[in-house]
Amino acid sequence: MKDLDIQELLDLEDIEENELQYLKKYGYTPFNVSTWNPSDYFSQTYLLNRIQLIPFDYIPYLYSYEIDQNQLFTTKTNLGGNNYFGCIITNTGTSAISLVTSVLKQIDVRHILIICPVYYSVLYNFVQKGIHVVKTYLIRTNNGYRLPQEQIKSSIENIDAIWLTNPVYNTGTYLTKEDIDFLRNQIPSRIVLVCDDCFSTSGLEMIRNFNNHPNYISIHDPLKQIMVNGLKFSCVLYSCQYEHLFNQWSDIICGSLSYSTVQSMIFFNSDEFKEIRLQLHRHFDDMNKHLQEISVCFPALSIDKNNGYGHMRMCYFPDLSYDFLQNKDNMYKFMEKTGTSLIPGNRSHFPNACGFCFRINYGRECDEFWDAVIRIFRYLSTCN
Repeated sequence: MKDLDIQELLDLEDIEENELQYLKKYGYTPFNVSTWNPSDYFSQTYLLNRIQLIPFDYIPYLYSYEIDQNQLFTTKTNLGGNNYFGCIITNTGTSAISLVTSVLKQIDVRHILIICPVYYSVLYNFVQKGIHVVKTYLIRTNNGYRLPQEQIKSSIENIDAIWLTNPVYNTGTYLTKEDIDFLRNQIPSRIVLVCDDCFSTSGLEMIRNFNNHPNYISIHDPLKQIMVNGLKFSCVLYSCQYEHLFNQWSDIICGSLSYSTVQSMIFFNSDEFKEIRLQLHRHFDDMNKHLQEISVCFPALSIDKNNGYGHMRMCYFPDLSYDFLQNKDNMYKFMEKTGTSLIPGNRSHFPNACGFCFRINYGRECDEFWDAVIRIFRYLSTCN
């Protein structure tokens, strides 16, 4: 049954098994610069005791179409939507992805072009539903990522939908105006455009560029931008023609909402959320500057020059193979030499042309964070 395994999860299992082996040998775990959860220091400094939730009736069932319409409208407009779009709430971004792919199946999307890098769950949702996936890759340049416009144009006649991720997955960087104009002006309106905006910073959602598009769908998970991972809600915005389908299939795929989901949505619409978000933005900007200063000392290292927004950044070693640490033994050797752990970019389908790359999560900040990052840079620089 090996062929039924999900490779991205097998890769993660290898990393976790190596971390456990390291723990057994040394009595502590290697410091993971990539993992999703913020450090205790970061949580205590920026998040704890700042999330204020209103009391809520958690006894009855509650579905998205039963939510207070004023709160739903405020959520939609805060995410960049307007009256052209419907809005449905789900408990998580992952369930929202499953809902969207199910609706695409219902409207007879048979071939979809997925622009990578991408969250791996997206690919398996389409494969399971029998929708044919065509993958293409963003092009990394000295001035950021660009769409492979010629490849997209050559695929247009054979696809029904395009899936993109905003910002570029795990980078905090966004598409150029030229590429957005390309999507607006050169992609036929019959093609459904779907954007995973789960990591988008408020104000930079892609939907703001497609406010009158007849076939646009976007997925949002707004509390990700302040790294509150256990308390969340997700929102799907869609062209109003799909209202009935989303309402029906949300019952089938997502079920009723957790009361904390609605509390999270109301918190997102509050001034308190905005205050935390802006404070973190200023702090991450300072961290960007520090990363840039460190990178100068490592000529083999490349980072995205426009620095980006949010808490995820990619670090690249273009002269190393994209699968440099794919081998489990090599990964453990890396852990022993550096006392660290990381999640490589090939797990998120970054272009092979980027070489070896991995993400760092600014939310991992603590006394050990920058020392760990430098040890990783030093080790990888010697492997060229």
